[in-house]
Amino acid sequence: MRTTITVRTTFAAAHQLLGHEGKCQRLHGHTYGLEVTVEGTPQSSGPATGMVMDFAELRQRVRESVVQPLDHQLLNDVLGFAPTSEAVAAWAFGRLKDTGLPVVRVFFFFFFFFFFFFFYVCVWRRGPIPTWK
Repeated sequence: MRTTITVRTTFAAAHQLLGHEGKCQRLHGHTYGLEVTVEGTPQSSGPATGMVMDFAELRQRVRESVVQPLDHQLLNDVLGFAPTSEAVAAWAFGRLKDTGLPVVRVFFFFFFFFFFFFFYVCVWRRGPIPTWK
């Protein structure tokens, strides 16, 4: 039986969408949310019996691979590409996959208006990225 586990974290960062015709062309920042889901078969023996992986290990690997490089940074400088939400989500997915994590989903979002609303981008292993009109 395959199953999934998910960890959630937040970080703060700034970005600027150069050439964008909206207000996001100006330098601004967000509190970002990140959920990472991994999939696997629960282990049948050892200290992690019954677990896909230990939550603490997953949290640590997400922190090291994604959060620490981006937290309180200007994303334009760190990433080297236009840091749209979609591009950052895809970058995080690829980076986590490259570490060997069995990642199947990255849910990337940011808060605004005192956390009453949020926008999100989700990158799944299967299927297209959702589109909004």
